[in-house]
Amino acid sequence: HGVSNDREEQALIGEAIKDEKVNTLLMENHGFCTLGRTLGEAWVLAYYFDKACQTQLNCLQTGQKINFPSEKVLAHAGEQAVLPEFLPGACEWDALRKMLTRSSRYRR
Repeated sequence: HGVSNDREEQALIGEAIKDEKVNTLLMENHGFCTLGRTLGEAWVLAYYFDKACQTQLNCLQTGQKINFPSEKVLAHAGEQAVLPEFLPGACEWDALRKMLTRSSRYRR
């Protein structure tokens, strides 16, 4: 497919993310994009998606058989992961911003 400013590509992207449960778009040969209600949520989702990709690559590099969880276990984990007080970015975004501010002050 083409670049995202192409009308046909925009329609495909729109279709892919129309479900409000979708928070990560994986684009073949282009990387990924995370979506959130806030910048903090989108950033934290991107951080953990990147970590998950690194973990998967590390596992694949071992050459060993990978034991994947069952669909039932994945569904149960997904249900447990959605707690309003622990939504991505709810706890860590303010701390990350403070760390960045502090870090940039020391670099001047």
